[in-house]
Amino acid sequence: MSARCAIWARVSTGDQETANQLAALRAEAARRGLDVAAEYVLEGLSAWTGAHRGQLRRALDDARAGRYAVLLVWALDRLERGGIEQTLRVMRQLRECGVRLWGAGCGVRRQGLEPRTRGLRVRCSAS
Repeated sequence: MSARCAIWARVSTGDQETANQLAALRAEAARRGLDVAAEYVLEGLSAWTGAHRGQLRRALDDARAGRYAVLLVWALDRLERGGIEQTLRVMRQLRECGVRLWGAGCGVRRQGLEPRTRGLRVRCSAS
């Protein structure tokens, strides 16, 4: 039996679509041999205003219940826009549930986020 995953796709304006994210994320799940157990699709919900939090809470509740082992996202800013602390909080909550976070799209390395979160490095520049 293959591992179960969930897909997170979000666009924040009415003139955007989740179709490209969903296609890429479903293809990534198939490529990795993952069964898609849930899809959290948010159309026109701005993460800046917090309108996405209900779906995020549902995704975290499903993670706690063990409904999936991997959350596939297009890019981290699709998951959370409250800054690095909020993003890390969500990543930590997923990790505590035993859920790995992988990216499949623009701005995220194709092999996923999990290996990079262990040795997260912040680079500062004086210029």
